Formats: sequence, C-alpha cells, structure tokens
Amino acid sequence: FGLVALSPTTSTMQLEWLAGSPRDCAFSHWEVRLLAEGESSSNLTATGRSGTAPLGCGNLADRQVRSCQASGLQDGTAYRLQVVEACVEPSLDSLPTLASAWVSTVPVPEPQVQLQIPAPGAAVEQRPDQVLLFFSALVDLKAPGATAGLTVCSLEDNTGACSA
Repeated sequence: FGLVALSPTTSTMQLEWLAGSPRDCAFSHWEVRLLAEGESSSNLTATGRSGTAPLGCGNLADRQVRSCQASGLQDGTAYRLQVVEACVEPSLDSLPTLASAWVSTVPVPEPQVQLQIPAPGAAVEQRPDQVLLFFSALVDLKAPGATAGLTVCSLEDNTGACSA
C-alpha cells in the first residue's frame, strides 16, 4: 500500500497510503493502526493485526480517501504504521501492510531554567523581592495549595510579557 507518515509534530502525524487492487473485495473501510515502540510487536505478522487505531483515523469508509491525520500521540515516541483494506466479507480483507520504518513524533524539549542570583558572600544592596524563571518550552506550573506567587515569562514571544 505504500504507507508513509508525513509532517510529524509532538502529538500528530499525517498518514497516507496507496490502494492496492480491489480483487473480489467489496470495500468496507480502511483500518489504520499504530504500534508504539516498546509495545509487543509479536502480532505484527502477515496475518495478525495489532496496535491502536489513532484518533482522526477512524471511520474511513471511502476507498478514495487514503489519508488521515493521526492525533493524540505521545511526544518523542516511535510508531510503526499498519493499514488493512477491510472488506464486507472479512475473509477477503487485505493482508496488513506494515510501514518499512519506524516514524517518531517530535520530542518536547526539556525545560531549561535560567536563574540569576547573587554569588554567596557577595554584597547585595537590596534583597531581591522576585525571581524570574524563563523556560524554553511550555511548562505546567500548577501547585495545588501553594501560597507563594510565581511569575512566568516566555522567551518565545520576546515581548517581556509575564503572567502570574
């Protein structure tokens, strides 16, 4: 089927494939599966189906539609792609076609913290009343029950805009 994955992001990838000859199959739908690296691949055989149907790749009941946007994927994870042409008569289903290579989503970078404080023993005219932390990636800073405020500024927009 010529199965490929295009434009992976941290949680999505575009999947495309070619249709084979319909043979005696009365087309029912396409079955698209993703197997994440580390999951058992023992079922990825010529007769077995495994993996998970990704969000965005269900209800593919038109034989002419041979692509979908898989979503809800884990960042930085390698996936093996599989597609089956399902027929009204299941015994005529195509053999599962397995992509020749693993395809990975983009990893979310680890946050990098920049913190400037006076060196130990250095003379300080005034004690700092705030600390600014800059992160190079989105960070969830929810702290249930926290009493201290936290100011977060993004280096991404370079505006100096901060939120508390």
